Amino acid sequence: MPTWFARVTVGLGPPGFSENAVLLREQGHAPVKLWAAFDGAYAVHSRVGVGVWAGLSRGASRHAGSAYGIYPSGASLNEVGYYVAAQAPVRVWGDRDLALELVPRVGYAAGRLSWNLEADESDSPSVSGSSREARRLEAPMQHTAIFGAAVTLTSYAYHLGLDTGLVFAPVGAPGELGQSHDFGGFYFAFGGTIDG
Repeated sequence: MPTWFARVTVGLGPPGFSENAVLLREQGHAPVKLWAAFDGAYAVHSRVGVGVWAGLSRGASRHAGSAYGIYPSGASLNEVGYYVAAQAPVRVWGDRDLALELVPRVGYAAGRLSWNLEADESDSPSVSGSSREARRLEAPMQHTAIFGAAVTLTSYAYHLGLDTGLVFAPVGAPGELGQSHDFGGFYFAFGGTIDG
């Protein structure tokens, strides 16, 4: 492991594992989440480092209408999550040319769900020149502790890497109709590194 490293990654993944995710899928929503992260660490041993990880996730989906009629036609779901965590990369195999590392993480997250609702003509008063009225509903920002881990395959020599991670960020129901939610999830990412 180098004396220090810094890395930027971008990737994609499915929604977190929660009762609310199941409910949203039944309503026709299964947003693909975009993940972006920056992390770094300082080596305290030839195979162990300590550092920080900061990330952002965003997901959105839109469907033509709810199977159960709860949401009007054209409703779109948006999810955003912000994360910061301590991490401890452990090299399990390899050298500078190609290294496999396990990276446990624990920290803090904040996230929010919101809906963009496009009401039908029958749901809103008639307005001259317009047949639809858009509305935005936002749940309160929710905060939670997070834990997770990543498996990284990194070439420090060529400054490239692959990252597969799992983040658990469980929170309560974001609204009266929801269930317990999770702003984390599973992701695959690609990135670049610098080290010294």
